Formats: sequence, structure tokens, C-alpha cells
Amino acid sequence: FRRSVKQGGKGWTEFAANKSAEKKYTSITQHYFKPTGNATSTYAGTEAIPHLASWDNSKFLFISPTDTEVKVKTGDGELVSHKITGSPEVQCVSVDGPTSNFEISTNGGSLIGLGAWMYGSKGVTLDCMSSRGFSGLTLNNVSADLTKQMSKFIDYDVIILEFGINAMSAKQKDYTVYANRMIDVINHVRECFPNADIIMMSIGDRGEKKAGEVHSMGSAPFMVN
Repeated sequence: FRRSVKQGGKGWTEFAANKSAEKKYTSITQHYFKPTGNATSTYAGTEAIPHLASWDNSKFLFISPTDTEVKVKTGDGELVSHKITGSPEVQCVSVDGPTSNFEISTNGGSLIGLGAWMYGSKGVTLDCMSSRGFSGLTLNNVSADLTKQMSKFIDYDVIILEFGINAMSAKQKDYTVYANRMIDVINHVRECFPNADIIMMSIGDRGEKKAGEVHSMGSAPFMVN
């Protein structure tokens, strides 16, 4: 789905906040990954959207309770091995320098991969964390302790929460219960990111088929309200 980066890899088991994830490993991405044997991830720039062919800093954030090895590569260079000392805290392998690709390799059985971040050295960077099928309420499962640790390496000035589209149904007009639960979500996100401003963004629209044609769902204005 993501057009902003060419992503590949193998050998990872995914854990999601709406399924089998443990809260202590659940960050704002709402996903984490564990290697099953030899695991790799690759990221490459794209010409499909301006300014995304290359970037200036590549980061891999993870937790490794036991000693392990993480190998990373940027550009046409060789895989560089990093000996990781086991710790319950978030760790980061970071590579500076312009590049159009980033590769991660590990076989650490106890490692928990939190994600990869590729940033430019100027301008505005946007991390789009689409949680397909989520209602937004699972953000209550984000670990405040984990996000505090991650903020040493990855921090945010602004967080935009777009909500509601997956919680809608065609006949429902009263979303008071959902709205009240979203207040709890917002307060929890504030706890996780005390230095960030939060912008609330409602649904743009949602379509439904009627007699073979797509029309705006009649309950959309009620969700907006």
C-alpha cells in the first residue's frame, strides 16, 4: 500500500495491537516484529513522489533482552555488524549519510523489532502510521514507558490523529460512546508524548454502494459531529 518507500524482507513474525501484541512492546506504530531464524528488511527510495529518492539518516529501533548481532547496510557498502549487549531497554542502530537504500539483517531469537525510520536532514518529515482496520481505540494499548524510551531516538513535534472511519456503520447515528472512548485515547497519547501538539482530524468521507453506485455514507455527518 505504501508508495513512499520500496519495502521488502522476510523471516519476521508480526504482532499487532488488535491481535496478539504485548503492551510493553506496543509503540505508536501499534506493530512490532520478532525474527524467526535469519530475518532481513530492506528499504529503498522511490521516484514516485518528489523528495523521496534518498534520505540522510537511517535508524533501526529494537529491544534485545539477550546479546545478539544486528547487521546494517546503506548504499553500495558492505553489511556492518553491530554486537548488541542484552538489555530490556530500547536500543538503536543509526547510520548517518545520504543513501537511497537501507538493509537490516539479524538472527537474534529474542530481539523485538520496533521499526525502521528514514529521515532527511532538513524540511518536514512525516511518519504515516496507517492502522488498517483499527478503530483508533487500540492506541490505549501503547506503552507510555516504551514511547519515553524511544523518544531518545525518535520524537515528534506534532501528532495528527485521524479517527472514526473504521468505527462507522451505515445505520448508526449516535457515536457518543465512541467519542467518549476517544477522549481516553487522546489523553493517553498526551501521556505518551507530553511534548507533542495533537491535531484531531475527522473523516473526510466514506462511501457505500447503493443500487450499484457509490454514495457517501449517510452516517458520516454524525461521526463528524
